[in-house]
Amino acid sequence: MTPVLFSLGVAGAYYMMPLALKALLIGPFSLIEGNHSLGLAVTPDVQKYLSFVRQLLFAFGFAFLLPIAILLSNRAGLLPIETLQKGRRYAIVIAFALAAVLTPPDVTSQFLLAIPLIILYELSIVFIRIFYKPLAKAAPDDTSPQLPAPDNR
Repeated sequence: MTPVLFSLGVAGAYYMMPLALKALLIGPFSLIEGNHSLGLAVTPDVQKYLSFVRQLLFAFGFAFLLPIAILLSNRAGLLPIETLQKGRRYAIVIAFALAAVLTPPDVTSQFLLAIPLIILYELSIVFIRIFYKPLAKAAPDDTSPQLPAPDNR
């Protein structure tokens, strides 16, 4: 699942790139004086553009690996399902903080990363609830060998 989720994240970033670029290039100048031109010319640098694209693609790719990290942490006993359910508010704040750090400095790309992170967090909880049963409540196997009772003499 890791390559599939990473590829989905990169594909999502690729298809959201025009929206992020539009917000980054037009941004605050579209709010000033309506749609009138201010006489400013946007001259993007190729190196900065490629850096922006690379940063956005890797951020989305690694962010989509969140369900794998949550599932592995749950199976290892580090994050029980109760902790994940009670920590939803903190997860939302952490998602927006990670999106602010991982994406370029514009609000649009931050939201475009934070919202899928929150959705993936919730899907991870649903997946754990449906497919993973708690290890302590699992029924013992009748075919397993039983240890003899201790001798209390």
